[in-house]
Amino acid sequence: RRLDERSPRGGGKIQTAGARLRKPPRRRDAETNTNHGIKYGTRSLPDFCSSAPPRLCGKSPVSFPPPSQKQARVLWFSLTALAVAVLLALTGVLLWGFGWVIDKLSPVLLPLAVAGILAYLLDPVVDFFQRLNIPRTRAILMVFFLAVMLVLMLLATVVPRLITETSTLVEKAPEFSEQLRMKLSDLLATSKLGIKAKEAWDTQLGDPAQKWLASALPAVSAWAFEQLTKVASWAGLLIGFAMVPVYVFYFLLEKKGIQGSWTDYLPVQESRAKEELVFVLTAINDCLVVFFRGQVLVSLCSGTLLAIGFSILGLPYAVLLGVIAGL
Repeated sequence: RRLDERSPRGGGKIQTAGARLRKPPRRRDAETNTNHGIKYGTRSLPDFCSSAPPRLCGKSPVSFPPPSQKQARVLWFSLTALAVAVLLALTGVLLWGFGWVIDKLSPVLLPLAVAGILAYLLDPVVDFFQRLNIPRTRAILMVFFLAVMLVLMLLATVVPRLITETSTLVEKAPEFSEQLRMKLSDLLATSKLGIKAKEAWDTQLGDPAQKWLASALPAVSAWAFEQLTKVASWAGLLIGFAMVPVYVFYFLLEKKGIQGSWTDYLPVQESRAKEELVFVLTAINDCLVVFFRGQVLVSLCSGTLLAIGFSILGLPYAVLLGVIAGL
């Protein structure tokens, strides 16, 4: 009853607040509810979008339908093919440039590569002598001496027989070629497949092959003359090979220095990437060392065993066949 009375102490205010709380919400007129019941201030959404920029309402000036699944696959395949083609082109250009540099520097790089391979092969022997308390310089000289003696033994034992068998084979080559021609002619004359091959050669393949040979001979002779004109490059290559023992001696003598400081010459700053690069190059070097040593060992074993076996069986050209198999 006190709340309902208007008293000067604030009862009127409490009654007014309760009345306001019980007052029903104001209803919107029909005109403002016609636009899907959405109203922003005093303007509806379609009216706002009609005057606002298109991007504010999720529209673009030019609308394109999204690609279908098949079209998306075609687009991604085209982009992937383009990227692969660009990568292949760049790889080809890099390889061509690398090959051009190698070709220009071959008189210098080839002797260095041969010297590196020989150093890989002789390093275990040098380490063996060094473990016997022999200075490394003397160990290298002893290994050089043993290598020269081994080469002289080969020249005195294997090379003469190899030269004899090779000369015999060259002398009998016309006889062997005549026997081969007669067997081929008999085969062509008797077998059905040989008859067909002879007819095809006489009718279709003979004239084009002869014309091709006639046109290829000038090109071959021009290439041979061009190679003969490169006497200077061949002379530089021979001089480089004459320096191979010097390179081998240096590689064997400075092994520890090369192993300890070769990373300082890499054009990369000290970082995680340089550590990874050093690890990869070290792994490649270890694999190359094992590969060359294994290949030389397999070549020597297979060539020697085959030559001995052919000699025991009495086959002609046993040493020549063994050397060819070993190579």
